[in-house]
Amino acid sequence: MSPLDDLFRQLAVAWAAVANTWWLWVPPLLFMAGRQLWKIYLRIRYFRSLEWVLLEVRIPRTIAKTPEAMEQVFAGLQTMYWEFDPWETWWLGLQHDYIIFELMSTGGETKFYIRAPVFFRNMVEAQIYAQYPESEVVEVEDYVNKLPDRVPNEEWDMFGIEFKFDKEDAYPIKTYREFVSLTANQEEFAKVDPFSSMVELFGKLKPGEHMGYHLLMRPTQTGGPDKWKKDGEALVAKLIGKKIPAPKGKVASALEPLAPLTQGWGEALRPGLGLGPTAPAVGAPREEPLGTSMMLHLSPGMREVVAAIERDILKPGFETIVRFCYIARRDVFSLSHMSSFIGALKTYNTQTLNAFKLNSASMATRVPWWLPSFLTRRKKQHKKSLYYQYYRSRKPFTDTWSLRSKFVVLNIEELATIYHYPGMVARAPMLPRIEARRAEPPATLPVG
Repeated sequence: MSPLDDLFRQLAVAWAAVANTWWLWVPPLLFMAGRQLWKIYLRIRYFRSLEWVLLEVRIPRTIAKTPEAMEQVFAGLQTMYWEFDPWETWWLGLQHDYIIFELMSTGGETKFYIRAPVFFRNMVEAQIYAQYPESEVVEVEDYVNKLPDRVPNEEWDMFGIEFKFDKEDAYPIKTYREFVSLTANQEEFAKVDPFSSMVELFGKLKPGEHMGYHLLMRPTQTGGPDKWKKDGEALVAKLIGKKIPAPKGKVASALEPLAPLTQGWGEALRPGLGLGPTAPAVGAPREEPLGTSMMLHLSPGMREVVAAIERDILKPGFETIVRFCYIARRDVFSLSHMSSFIGALKTYNTQTLNAFKLNSASMATRVPWWLPSFLTRRKKQHKKSLYYQYYRSRKPFTDTWSLRSKFVVLNIEELATIYHYPGMVARAPMLPRIEARRAEPPATLPVG
């Protein structure tokens, strides 16, 4: 038999197997595909039905508060998490909402924004006024409407990048509590705030340049709000060599109440069968009982790492997309701004804990290396255009497969470190501040 005849014979056998068993595996595949498409449809339908509002936060001239005030703002946003029942999930299509904290500069004029669903507007304003009572929160027109509809084009060019973590999410970055000058009761002139370098960068743009820094965030909900803490605890147990029991499956958990009824079965027959108690083999390593750890044998540096992770998971976490976009006219376009922004964000990196690094999969200029040059140019143009549309519409959480965005989990202390309202230590000349103090009229003021 020739090799070709043997190949046809094998194909015939495979086709016969498919033709006689399709009714076993095709329906489950169609069900799973239909289920996934239904989830995508519900997600798109829900977020298209939402009404959004863009709020500008106008900060006062003097903010004598540490980033802890912003930490409390983020803590109050934990109420955005809702538990959904199957009817709400699979028929009504309810989704977990997200909110965007933004820092934007056009021609050097730097402003702080919050984009949120209208449903959460009152909650957001209450959190801001509670911690920054002298600020103003006003609804404004979306600034992206003043940007070109399509970029890149003959006049404008752009660059965009998102960030991810170098290690697991439970490893913390360097936070404001590790900066001694940002502690309470410090004089304003003595503060050293790394976030101010980012604000200064935004304030140095020239006319025809636009820069945006977005934090798209929602309370941790992948696997439930407690999964963030459980993953951190599992990482700590791994680092200290602590043995923990394997999680029980659904069947084992359901049969657990019947366990006492099965204890002792067959014990009377073991001596007659010569089984007896099982003894460990000679030279076999001694197994440590569950719950023991090697914490006493860790180096001082590793102990600090474990302590930092345990502190990190004590606070609520947010799934966060860290996004940066730079748009400028071609005659003033400069990639040095991108390098300066990356440098400002990397001030929170540490060698032993966590660090921000580029998510190259979502980079606006990332294309496969094997494409020919004429396709590479076209692919780069398409990727830039796609990134720009994501920036304008503040995606994802509605679409994560086109741009290949990746969220990181930051707790409220880490969020307050990389985004807060700076005090007078930030002296960007075009950072608008409120001159007058906001105050309510007295209750006894006669009216009418």
